[in-house]
Amino acid sequence: MEDSDALVLKLLELQKIISYGLHDLISVMICELGFFDRVISSELMRIIGDVGFERSQVVRALKDNNDDVLQLLAEYPIYFTQVYQSL
Repeated sequence: MEDSDALVLKLLELQKIISYGLHDLISVMICELGFFDRVISSELMRIIGDVGFERSQVVRALKDNNDDVLQLLAEYPIYFTQVYQSL
């Protein structure tokens, strides 16, 4: 039973990756935080690296890299900076 649950979870993860058009689950999580842009989500993933798959871990990693995140977001509409500040 556990094997089938794990398989279902992996299929759901794959479905999200394909649906969002991203390369990894952390980018998907960033997108789901409100950064609904493939390029921005991928760039933020590049900044924070492989931090784990918990929402709190991703948010903490973004905050820990505040200067780099703000520098990146400054290149895009203010909406994305507002999303970041609301985390």
